Amino acid sequence: MSIMEMSHRGKEFLSIIQKAESDLRTFLQILPEYSVLFLQVGATTQFAAVPLNLYSPDDVVDYIVTGSWSDKAAKEAHKYCKPNVIWSGKSEKYTKFPPFGDLQQNPGSRYLHICANETIHGVEYKEYPVPQSGVLVADMSSNLCSKPVDVLKFGVIYAGVQKNVGPSGVTIVIIRKDLIRNAQGLTPMMLDFKIHGDNNSLYNTPPYYGIYMCGLVFEHLLEKGGWWRLKRIIRRRLRFCTLQLMRAKGSIGALLRSL
Repeated sequence: MSIMEMSHRGKEFLSIIQKAESDLRTFLQILPEYSVLFLQVGATTQFAAVPLNLYSPDDVVDYIVTGSWSDKAAKEAHKYCKPNVIWSGKSEKYTKFPPFGDLQQNPGSRYLHICANETIHGVEYKEYPVPQSGVLVADMSSNLCSKPVDVLKFGVIYAGVQKNVGPSGVTIVIIRKDLIRNAQGLTPMMLDFKIHGDNNSLYNTPPYYGIYMCGLVFEHLLEKGGWWRLKRIIRRRLRFCTLQLMRAKGSIGALLRSL
């Protein structure tokens, strides 16, 4: 039977989604204190879901804007809470990050939101800022599973899977369980983390094929020996590609000199 023909409440698909979660937990070393949710639509939906679920309309939250995606996240949050953009790189065309020590975080801010890797403008955090209060929330759509990450530093990690893990249409949310509580009253049920957590990501028909493919990728990553083994493979491939480019450059140079 095709994966597309299975009932999402049947034991066959249940085993698929449970194994996908288990393998992701193993690969990223996610502790039981965190829930892993497989949700529909893209990570852009989490621009609304995060403030709706975590805090009330009167709560103050901080955003660091390092590119197009974090800018969109901050603008969306204005509808549901009181976000403060404590740093923006827009005036310098999003070409750098702020010195963390210079950040003027707001006392009592409930979370600090970042985009871990801005694909449009090409800036990526190598280290992460530490919230003075509240928790760190990160959009990791562009680099989830591409590098080691200490999940314990974050309250929420969310990511569209289409960059590194699987087909578009699946979003993974890794959230500390104590942050899953009653969402704001206007929260659509499909954006309510508690509903999805209570139903193990099976509140409604999930994106079958996308989750299945994510599971195959997680399984492959573990079969290759996890991140540290993959890192060695990547380095070997990088050296090989660099050598080929150097050889090609030498050949082209010799050809040009002969003309």
